[in-house]
Amino acid sequence: PRLERSRVVEPWCDADAGAAEAPGATYIHDLLTDAQHLSEARFGAFMEQLRGVAFIKDAQGRYIYLNAASASLLGVAVEDALYKTDQEIWPADLAAIYRKSDEEVLREKKAFEAIEPVMQNGEIRSWLMYKFPIVDGASGQTYIGCIGVDIAGRQQLEDRVLQSRKFELVGRMAGGVAHHFNNLLTVITGYSRM
Repeated sequence: PRLERSRVVEPWCDADAGAAEAPGATYIHDLLTDAQHLSEARFGAFMEQLRGVAFIKDAQGRYIYLNAASASLLGVAVEDALYKTDQEIWPADLAAIYRKSDEEVLREKKAFEAIEPVMQNGEIRSWLMYKFPIVDGASGQTYIGCIGVDIAGRQQLEDRVLQSRKFELVGRMAGGVAHHFNNLLTVITGYSRM
């Protein structure tokens, strides 16, 4: 038997690796018998726990893998997105942006990192997307792998920190100006008493 794409193995444990058996744990060696399937199970367990989105597309831009977080974060069911392109899932303007970066990865055969707009729960948010080529050594086919993290909240936090630093700087400058003004008044007052 093989693990399904959307199955979450939680908690996961490889009993063959000497881990103590725990009640409720899913032991991968019980589900898979050969090394390739064991490797796939470990990959699946790892990807399902990832807090961001992760997906793989073929050279035509069709999704061939999405982790479970993709479904919950983006509001797209894994089953509904598999084997579809961005043009079939997202608004045309977003799909064009995604396709352009995918084409760059395929053309250059290099990783691509950028902030891309992503539709999340009906609103556009900024996501840091890291796309990279995955080349199948046997067939020579190139796939596009991607890991994405929502950074909109982080950007807002950075903006607030920057704003508070500006206020702190203005406060220090005002305090310095007041101190210098007070020194000048002390000198003027001293001369006026003479």
